[in-house]
Amino acid sequence: MTTETSLLLPLIPFVPLLAALFVSLGETNDAGRQAAFVFGTVPSLVLGGLLLARLVTPHGGPPLILTAWGGFLYADVLSALMICCTFLVVASVGIYSFAELTPDPATGALISPAQRLHRAELDLPQPEPVCQRLYGSARLAVNLLDAQPGRQGDAGAAVLRLQQAQVVE
Repeated sequence: MTTETSLLLPLIPFVPLLAALFVSLGETNDAGRQAAFVFGTVPSLVLGGLLLARLVTPHGGPPLILTAWGGFLYADVLSALMICCTFLVVASVGIYSFAELTPDPATGALISPAQRLHRAELDLPQPEPVCQRLYGSARLAVNLLDAQPGRQGDAGAAVLRLQQAQVVE
C-alpha cells in the first residue's frame, strides 16, 4: 500500500460548499442559482474523476491511497468511485429539477408540468363514458352490416340487444 499527499482531495468538498455559500448569501434569481449549481457540481464531478483516474492502479500493483491534512482526509479507489457516483446523481437530479419545476406566473409558486397539465384538464370538456363510445362503435358496425346484401335480418336484433345493455348500465 502506497500513501501519497494530494492537493485535489480537499477541493472536492469545498467547491460545492462555496457554491452553496454564494447562493445563500447573494440575492440570486433562477439563473444565478442554476449557475451556482453547475459551477458547484460539475467541477466536483471532474475532480472526483481525476481522483479516481489517479487511484486506479494496474492489476497486481500496490494500491494507492491519497491523504490530505495530515491524514484527516483519506481516499482510496472505493471512496473516489463513491464521490463520482454521488456527484453524478446530484447532477442528474439537478438537471431534472431545472426542467421539471418552473414558477407559476400567477402565484410564483413552483409547479410541475403534471400539475400544469392537471389544471389544463379541468378546463376541457369531459369525455364520453366508455359504454357510449362502445355503443356508437357497435351501432356503426350494425349499420355497415345492414348495408351488405343478405345480412339484414341479424342487424336489428343486435341493435336491440345493445340498447338493452345500455339501459342496464
